[in-house]
Amino acid sequence: MKRTTLVALVSCLLLLGCAVCPPRIPGSFQERSNPKVTIENGLLTVRPDPLYFGPGEKGTITWHLETPGFRFASKGIEIGQPLVGPPQKTVTGNTTREVKRPEAQTRDVQDIRCASEPTGSGVTFTCENAHTRPGVYKYTIRVTNGSTEIELDPFIMNM
Repeated sequence: MKRTTLVALVSCLLLLGCAVCPPRIPGSFQERSNPKVTIENGLLTVRPDPLYFGPGEKGTITWHLETPGFRFASKGIEIGQPLVGPPQKTVTGNTTREVKRPEAQTRDVQDIRCASEPTGSGVTFTCENAHTRPGVYKYTIRVTNGSTEIELDPFIMNM
């Protein structure tokens, strides 16, 4: 009985610790800032997906197209409006309550600005992530081999 109680207590403490810790972001900042784009069996993939950036992580994101014969199209990366805005806080008396707003935001996209044309003979494309506030951004990747254009709509998450 004592062992069961001890196991339950340790489990609760571990779960409580997980609840108050910030989320772990997969991969290094260098990896997440340099996603790899490939085409396999006619399907476009990007790794990592989604792109996560923690608080304070900002800078250049450079997509690298690794499939020979393909190039980024003009406007090869386009960032859409944020899908989810930052949580809102309301203060009533001595209590603070967080209210999440899942609806799309209508403000201009200022956090992530992309070049209009690819670089590196068409196999790299860059955007600047200012990361001034949290948000989830759907973006479009477009690549072409001259006769076929392929698109993919992954996500960037600024936490």
